Amino acid sequence: MIPVNAGAIGLAGILLLVALLALLGLALLALLLALPATRPALRRRPWRTAMAALSLLLLALPGALLLKDVRDSERQWQARQSALHPTLAAPLPLDELVFPAGTAVRLERAEPASDWQTGEPLPYGLETLVEAAFAEPQRIRGLAVVRLEAPPRHYVSTLFLASDQSIDGWPCARGPADFHREPADRLRPSRWRFDGCVLAPGAQLAGVVWPAGSQLQRIAEGWLLRHAGDHGVGIEHVGLPLAWLDLQLDEAGQAQGWQGALAGNLAFGPLRYGPGTEARMLSDGVLLFSPRRTPAQHLAQDEPITAGRSVRQAADGAVLGIHDNAELGVIDWMEFEVD
Repeated sequence: MIPVNAGAIGLAGILLLVALLALLGLALLALLLALPATRPALRRRPWRTAMAALSLLLLALPGALLLKDVRDSERQWQARQSALHPTLAAPLPLDELVFPAGTAVRLERAEPASDWQTGEPLPYGLETLVEAAFAEPQRIRGLAVVRLEAPPRHYVSTLFLASDQSIDGWPCARGPADFHREPADRLRPSRWRFDGCVLAPGAQLAGVVWPAGSQLQRIAEGWLLRHAGDHGVGIEHVGLPLAWLDLQLDEAGQAQGWQGALAGNLAFGPLRYGPGTEARMLSDGVLLFSPRRTPAQHLAQDEPITAGRSVRQAADGAVLGIHDNAELGVIDWMEFEVD
């Protein structure tokens, strides 16, 4: 955060206010000199009128100078911003990429500078390109791209796809796609590793039809497919209507496990679950249901199953056990409701 001197701001405000009042006074004095009814009285006291005008000018001067400094600072800032956001007049080759003429780029540094620790000179100008927006889609890694983001010292470069496209066999939607790389390889696409994207609407992966906005993300164990349930759009998996779903895949794209939350009421075997009940598949293929806001009801029991307990069921609905969450490693979380 940039430090702000409240006293200096207050003083500047006072100076501008005084300057405004002084200018109004000068305007009023000029009006009085122009009116036939008041002009003779002012002319009978020329020194007093001149002193009043001079005093008003002196009061207006500091504010006028301050306003000039503000405008000069604004012009300098705009000049710096323009220097940091040039449009290429000629093609620019950098590492493995060639940025065509007409590309609007953003630079990290437009002027020479030194490292504050070592004193070594830092790159500047077009060598510090951070972002490029193409006038026409360009091919990078075989993809039609309208924009590139490659911040120095970061480990991610982002390509903005011009349309829905396939990346390494994954159906990605128009928009950002992330690639992991080393900082030195930020403009060397051949050394990038695909890390994830927004899935193309209706993509079918692991037996699931993924709605618009669903995400693909690389994780340590492979891949994670995620539908967050934004805007109330649900998803279906293994016959269950879910509000959201996280589905984990191995490197080969095979489903390894999943978890989600029911989108509505569900009758499964002798259990009746309410919306918001968390559901997941355990490593042995057993389904686990954890009621949250709405208790579950066992048709053979009078007492409901409330938050803090979970039900293990086989794929055919047979109840394999009802346990405290602590026994199963299920985390109990607290909900806050806001009116």
